[in-house]
Amino acid sequence: MLYSFTAAEQRDFMEKKVTEMDVERGFYQLVEVQDHVHYIIAFVVSVIGAVGVTGNALVMYAFYCNKKLRTPPNFFIMNLAVSDFLMAITQSPIFFVNSLYKGWIFGETDLEFEDLEQCN
Repeated sequence: MLYSFTAAEQRDFMEKKVTEMDVERGFYQLVEVQDHVHYIIAFVVSVIGAVGVTGNALVMYAFYCNKKLRTPPNFFIMNLAVSDFLMAITQSPIFFVNSLYKGWIFGETDLEFEDLEQCN
């Protein structure tokens, strides 16, 4: 039988803050990652972001220039290209900078906004 949480229990779970005792008990453990791993990830993210922005921009440009491409199935492809373009142009720079600085650098408010953005 599955247990369903009440709204109050869900809110309490989402608002729970990490305490020092949780960290000491090992509930939240920080893993030390070597510097070169962060730089490799930053490079890979920048390449993937650049390819994503460029490729999707080319798809949007082709769709805009060639009227023969404006068929109902291609509108779906265009929608995917726009969505992927927006994700690449907004998420890649944030992840790139965070990889270089080895952690979240934009503050607590932006962290909450990023969580909301990932949920949608």
